[in-house]
Amino acid sequence: AFPQTVTSATFSQATPGFTVSTPLPLVIAPGDSAAITLCFTPVGANAYTDTLVISNNCTTREVLAFRIATRRAVATLAMGTARAQAGTTFTIPVRLVNSELLQQSGVTGFRIGLRYNGTILAYRNTDAVEKNRANGVEHIIVDIPAVHKGDSVLARLRFFAGLAFDTVSTLVIDTVIPLGGV
Repeated sequence: AFPQTVTSATFSQATPGFTVSTPLPLVIAPGDSAAITLCFTPVGANAYTDTLVISNNCTTREVLAFRIATRRAVATLAMGTARAQAGTTFTIPVRLVNSELLQQSGVTGFRIGLRYNGTILAYRNTDAVEKNRANGVEHIIVDIPAVHKGDSVLARLRFFAGLAFDTVSTLVIDTVIPLGGV
């Protein structure tokens, strides 16, 4: 019996996200065994399929065919409602509802973008990451932490009601970006 030398370990389809971290070549004495470490870093929430091909000093073989499916966390952010008189400060809750796999995904918070009528409302929290105004429409970006337990209030956004009109002022979440996680 002669030693076997693993000269390469590759993926037949070169699927993004799969790598081999074991340094090669790898010499295996007769009767011994060795481990080849495979790493998987998904590039999105998809199903991944590939085949590991091992080549040694005698032959090339497809030794392992596999499929991996990943799921991303699912969550809905919902704005609460409030009534306020002109000249008063009030809060609007941001709720996390229907979350799945949020804690397992490593998500630590959310960066949310909010749009509203800046003539009627003024944001009072000091945590705005970005703030701009154009044509009376205020746009702010706020980072809020994730809470990993069912449906819960993530933040209470404080606003000042500047004017009283008969029209309805709408506060809209226009972007949500998860923070942290994979």
